[in-house]
Amino acid sequence: MEKDTAFQMAASNIRFGQGTTSEIGMDLVDMQLSRTLVVVDPALLSLPVGERVIESLDGSGVGYDIFSEVSVEPTDSSFRRAAEVAVEGAYEPLRSRCDLDLLLAEDLLIRTWSEACHLFAI
Repeated sequence: MEKDTAFQMAASNIRFGQGTTSEIGMDLVDMQLSRTLVVVDPALLSLPVGERVIESLDGSGVGYDIFSEVSVEPTDSSFRRAAEVAVEGAYEPLRSRCDLDLLLAEDLLIRTWSEACHLFAI
């Protein structure tokens, strides 16, 4: 029996340092997005980090909406709600440099939600 000897390691890009949060708008421009959904904890919106994100997005020219109906431990219903909002808003999905597992899961739900609803009669 032949054994598979190949393996893959993938890692998220993580930035450290002063000012990196302010680069989110620039990153979205680099990804050539014109409209996106920003998923953020509601507790962060009024804190300096949330304010910097909003300032960066406003300065970038990228259209965005904020989705803050998130919880500490996401559930299927919270993923479903995020997917519904994303589908209704017809946002552009991230196609590269996606750093967060949550975004990957939401992207999967967005792309397969109608099929899942049909299959499981949801």
